[in-house]
Amino acid sequence: MAGWKRWAARRDTARSASSAPSDLRIHLPLLWPEGPDRPLDVAALRALSREYARTGRGVEVLLADLDQLCAVLGMGTPSRMIEDSSVAWADAFLDTVGGVGLESQESLEEVERRVMRSVSDEWRQLVPSAQLLVISWESADPERSALARVVGEVRRVFPGAAVAGQAEGRVVAAVDGGAELDRRTALLRTRCTELVGSTTPTVQVVPGPVDVDLARRLFRRAG
Repeated sequence: MAGWKRWAARRDTARSASSAPSDLRIHLPLLWPEGPDRPLDVAALRALSREYARTGRGVEVLLADLDQLCAVLGMGTPSRMIEDSSVAWADAFLDTVGGVGLESQESLEEVERRVMRSVSDEWRQLVPSAQLLVISWESADPERSALARVVGEVRRVFPGAAVAGQAEGRVVAAVDGGAELDRRTALLRTRCTELVGSTTPTVQVVPGPVDVDLARRLFRRAG
């Protein structure tokens, strides 16, 4: 608890935590899983950086968001953090533009990682709970065009969400469970009905952390 008190004192002199939106603060316990005074999880930082690159967010956006997260902790962004995140972003960007290692499996793993983690006491005051969205519909679209449209719409309605298209007819996403959840979900439900066209999609919200048995069924790697 001493570490928590030191961090709270630093936070009082830093920018307000509200300067980082809730859908960005959801990354805090992923990047610092042992608490704000413990080491950064470099693997989580690289995963986040790859997610930005795969979803078309520039490295400058990534670095600006990392600045906001570090400001919540009352510190500047360390140079090593900038270097590691930039390299991971560049590697994922090159894979994406080269048509290699596109996002399907890694995005699914990112969704799973977010909705399976519990928010520790150190973060509970600042971090909204993650929620799992499951959007499903009947489909016989060999081009997967509806899948791509729904994935894009989820990312538009829920900025910063981790989103993965599975087999045609199902999209899963880890989203911010803050105050805007109900309004955004209702908007997404309406938009997905327009995008899918032939059938009415089901939009299910599952609070995180997700039950292990349910997760095992949801996160099977669909072909």
